[in-house]
Formats: sequence, structure tokens, C-alpha cells
Amino acid sequence: EAVYQRWGVANSLHVIAMAHSLIGMPRSMRAYQRGRLSWHPSGARFTGAGETDIGALFSYHADWISAGRWGIEIMTPKNAYRLMPLEKLFCCRMGSAQWGEVEISAAYPKIKEGISEEIAIMLAPEIEQNCHLVTLRQAATFTKLAEEIFDYTSS
Repeated sequence: EAVYQRWGVANSLHVIAMAHSLIGMPRSMRAYQRGRLSWHPSGARFTGAGETDIGALFSYHADWISAGRWGIEIMTPKNAYRLMPLEKLFCCRMGSAQWGEVEISAAYPKIKEGISEEIAIMLAPEIEQNCHLVTLRQAATFTKLAEEIFDYTSS
């Protein structure tokens, strides 16, 4: 029961970490929660927006009562990029409405992205120079952010 009541951290931390590794950490943020589930009393719908420490504006939305999947979109002055599913990169060029997949070569294409890198770094730590994992300090910072998003800080 205790794990389910903080399911937002267990279920969403990888997405929060990925997004904020790309755009920076929030300097300011407003977080809203609505609804509830019997096993998750702090909310079922989550939305918010803010500005990061590098000046990027961001917004997020999660609805645990509706359908959908994880996704991250990043807009630049020239293109928009989408990770949806998170393991694939899509690009929409300025002036277009068409999304095209960006081909990415993977060392182990039949293994879920990130798993082989994690294992390689555990076995040979010097590999981390080229493939950075989240540190424990960063994970703690991302966890605090998730606690704010899911309103665990008030409980």
C-alpha cells in the first residue's frame, strides 16, 4: 500500500529524469493534482509548468485515468523533437507538420535502449565517460521534483 501511494516516483522517475536532463532543473514551477484513485489518494491527473535553470519553459501532463503513453517533446528554433515511445526519436522540421523517425544506430538493437549501457558501465566503469548514468545525487534531486509533481511533499 505504501508503494502504491507514492507510485508516481516508481512509475515516472525515469521520464522526469530524462526530460530534465535535457532541459535543466526547474527554477520555478507550479504543480497541480486532481482526482484520486483508491490506491493513490494524492491524485490521478497531474499537470504543471515552469522555467528551468537554463531558461527553458516547460509543461507536463499525466492522466492516469485516460489512455496514452510516455512522451517528451522538445521544441527548438529550427525543429521539434519527440520521444514517443521514449526509445525512438522523431523530428518535425520547421514549416512542416510531418514527423519522421530519426535513425539511431544501437550497439545492441534487440535489447531495450539503456539496458546494455547500464550493464556495460557496471562491468567497466571507465565507459561512463562516454555514456553518463544518473548519479545518486541527481536521482535524489529528481525524486524531490517527482514528490512535488505528485504532491507527496504535503503528506
